[in-house]
Amino acid sequence: MSRQSDLWQQWIRRHGKGMLLYARQFSRSLADAEDAVHDGFVSFWEKFGENGEPALLYACVRNRAMDIRRSENRRDRRDGKMALQQARPPPLFDTTAEAEEKASEIAAAMEMLDLPQREVLTLKIWAELTFEQIGKTLDINANTAASRYRYALQHLRCKLNSEVFYD
Repeated sequence: MSRQSDLWQQWIRRHGKGMLLYARQFSRSLADAEDAVHDGFVSFWEKFGENGEPALLYACVRNRAMDIRRSENRRDRRDGKMALQQARPPPLFDTTAEAEEKASEIAAAMEMLDLPQREVLTLKIWAELTFEQIGKTLDINANTAASRYRYALQHLRCKLNSEVFYD
C-alpha cells in the first residue's frame, strides 16, 4: 500500500463516523449521508490532502450534503412528490439493545434542537472539533459556536430531565 493510501485510510478511520453522523443532520436517508461523506471526503482530499484540517473536511461534507438535499428538493418539486419531505428522518444513532431506549430519548431531544444548535453539538461531541474549527466549518464566529453549544446542552438538560451533560 502506498503512503498516500495509508494517510487516506487514517483520516477515514479517525473521522468517518463523525462525518457520517454530521451528514445525517442534512440528509433524508443513510444512503444520501454516505454519498455526502464519500463525495465530501474526495473533494477535501483532492484540495487539501494530508495537510488539510478537520474543520475543512467537515465543511466539504456539509456542502456536499446540502447540495444533495437541494437537488432532492428540486426533484420533489418537479415530480410533485411532497410526501418525501414529510417522512420522518432516520434515527441519528446506531444502537444496541441495551442502549436503544436512552438513544431514542437523546435522538428525540436532539431533533427538537434547531439545526444550528444541532450542527454545533454534533461537531463538538462526535467530531471532536474545537469551537474555532466549528466556526470555520460553519463560517461563524467561534464565540457563536460556543453559545450555540451551550444553548443546545441547556435544551437537552431540560428535555432529558437534567441528565448530566458536560460542557
